[in-house]
Amino acid sequence: PPSLEPTARALLAASRKLACRILDLLEPRACPHVPPGTLARSHALWGADGQCTLRLLNYPPTGPPDPERDHGLWRAGPHTDWCCVTLLYQLPGHEGLECAANPRAGSDQAAWLRVDPVPGGVAVNIGDMLSRWSEGRVLSNLHRVRM
Repeated sequence: PPSLEPTARALLAASRKLACRILDLLEPRACPHVPPGTLARSHALWGADGQCTLRLLNYPPTGPPDPERDHGLWRAGPHTDWCCVTLLYQLPGHEGLECAANPRAGSDQAAWLRVDPVPGGVAVNIGDMLSRWSEGRVLSNLHRVRM
């Protein structure tokens, strides 16, 4: 609906501001070879060269957990994101996100950790683009969404 656009634009602008702050904090260790502020400046909004994306995903409740029904079923299978950083605004009561280290980190087996919603909190995933830009100093994290 037309009434959604101003809210979505405001959310995207606020998210970009937060993401740029996170990139500024990571940049000295992740990308010491670039001038300060390079990562944040590379993420423009609203232009032809815009690099920011807003996706609204909804994983509706499926009822109480049922190990027999849910075994081996995923809402989103294990993957990494293509971007620099992903901000996840999760609603309490909508659990399911799990994260693990990137297999390239050298661990024999990825241990999956639950990342349950925290009121007012934002989960942050590192993406493949930042991993490449950092020449592997930081690695994108593997994540999935369980039933």
